[in-house]
Amino acid sequence: MRWKRLGRIVEPKRLGDWCWSHAAYPIPLVTGDQAVRIFFSVRDKENRAHSASIDFHIVDESATQASEIKGPLFGPGPRGGFDCDGVTISCLVPHNEKLLAYYLGWTLTKTVPFTNFIGVAIGDSDGTKFTRVRASPIIGRSELDPFSVGYPFVMKDRDGWRMWYGTHLEWGATGLEMTHVIREAESSDGINWTPSKEVCIPVIGGDEFAVSRPWILECSDGYTMFYSRRYSQYRLGSARSVDGRNWIRDDKDFPFIGKAEAWEADAQTYASFFKLKGKNYMIYNGNDYGRTGIGLAILE
Repeated sequence: MRWKRLGRIVEPKRLGDWCWSHAAYPIPLVTGDQAVRIFFSVRDKENRAHSASIDFHIVDESATQASEIKGPLFGPGPRGGFDCDGVTISCLVPHNEKLLAYYLGWTLTKTVPFTNFIGVAIGDSDGTKFTRVRASPIIGRSELDPFSVGYPFVMKDRDGWRMWYGTHLEWGATGLEMTHVIREAESSDGINWTPSKEVCIPVIGGDEFAVSRPWILECSDGYTMFYSRRYSQYRLGSARSVDGRNWIRDDKDFPFIGKAEAWEADAQTYASFFKLKGKNYMIYNGNDYGRTGIGLAILE
């Protein structure tokens, strides 16, 4: 797979106290033959995450903005809640003419920088507003996942519901030192989940200390997972699987075509994917966790 850079299409704007910086964790929702709505996470004046969206009309290698940024679509929970310091939607699943939004709930803490748990919200089919399904997380702390979980990607298949998500195996001594891997879970209803004891994607060691934000594409001979590999900066990687449980990593330098511009010169991360008119597209973040915005690439 070789991805041709088409440039930055979303640059963060200050639209009020709720939208102060960032355009992170992009998620596509195809709304027409040449139309896509991109959902993303912004930060407010207090650095808490909220959800927003923007529409684009895309023809081949040309993307035209078709709406202003809309929001806030979904915001932080009540004081003391698992998502009181922000909500970041990571995956949208159409279901019963609604959208299920699986998200990270942020809690800032004293001894480590943050703790994430996974929640679910429900919105209309266009994603104009979301409300919580539960006040508590659908995957939180457990003996299996004792620290922090997040970055859920969910899909429905003939056997039920499947989720791949990130989990901390440990926090290091200071700052953002951690070991963060990807695990799988299963559900019969999309709400109540049973995590697997096995790790899908471990870290490979050396300078790599985290793999996160999985995005899975199903194909005729199995699955491809894309994810973000964390070193001093983020890089993109991928893995292949026949069954979605046993994965083989393929982490050569991610094959972009075209020179990186300044906004993504240090990192490419948090990628997601969609198809329009038979063409495959990727949207992704650049430097500093989405502070510089969202880029578009097309598969050659």
